[in-house]
Amino acid sequence: MKLFKYKVHKIVGGDPPDSGVPTKPKPKATTHERTLMGTMRLDLALDMNHELVRLAAAIDWDAIAAEFRPMFCPNNGRPAVPTRLMAGLQLLKHTFNLSDELTVAR
Repeated sequence: MKLFKYKVHKIVGGDPPDSGVPTKPKPKATTHERTLMGTMRLDLALDMNHELVRLAAAIDWDAIAAEFRPMFCPNNGRPAVPTRLMAGLQLLKHTFNLSDELTVAR
């Protein structure tokens, strides 16, 4: 049985001993707060009132990922492409009547 719900800081080597204080996971940043290319936030680079940005905020991406999760094997073969990417590309393809190539290019 685990003592703590969260990971405990462990310091190795000649550093001070383990404090035993559990650490909490960092809150997951919403899509518009994530960085773009590691330096710039998306909300500073995109028009947050654009129809596709608003649509992306309205979609329950976690529910879509939960629906697809049973279809993938976590420990066999190449890691899957993120469900949000695949569902988002399919939505764009259908909405704008695009081919696979034009969807990726756009």
